[in-house]
Amino acid sequence: MKPAVVTAHVKNQQKPEVRVRRFAHRECLGLKDLAECLLDAYESVTNRAYQKYLDRGGEAGQHLDDWMEAERELLPEVHADFQESEKFLYALASVRDFAGAEISVAVEPRWLLILARSEGEEKPESVVSGADAPRQQFSIFELSAQVDRAGTIAVLSDGLLAVRMPKSAK
Repeated sequence: MKPAVVTAHVKNQQKPEVRVRRFAHRECLGLKDLAECLLDAYESVTNRAYQKYLDRGGEAGQHLDDWMEAERELLPEVHADFQESEKFLYALASVRDFAGAEISVAVEPRWLLILARSEGEEKPESVVSGADAPRQQFSIFELSAQVDRAGTIAVLSDGLLAVRMPKSAK
């Protein structure tokens, strides 16, 4: 009988569950030049559209279709929610599959651009096909108010990109 009592006593004294607290990794992102980001995004679309043209045998007359299809393949949208206060505009976007170094944020007085681009293995553009192309997301948003680029802060935390843009004094 004694062993059964000891066993029951040991069961009641099991170690309490240890809860591990996981802190969010936060990273401030530097702002990029809007024109440079646009050129980076559309350079990949240009190369992919040209590859589609070559894959079709160089037939003229479908260049717009090639461009639009390349754009859909390579630049799916970044979805963002916006809020506005008296002094700031806020944007919150999901970029879960990208690291901070892979995300470009550019702000101009009336525009916000987000370009997320994987830093995968570099391949010559003539070899890159739709499946092998770098993973990318891209969006440019027209803002509801004029903002000050100098005071803008972009923070990446657990796949969410938060951008706080102070409104400009007119």
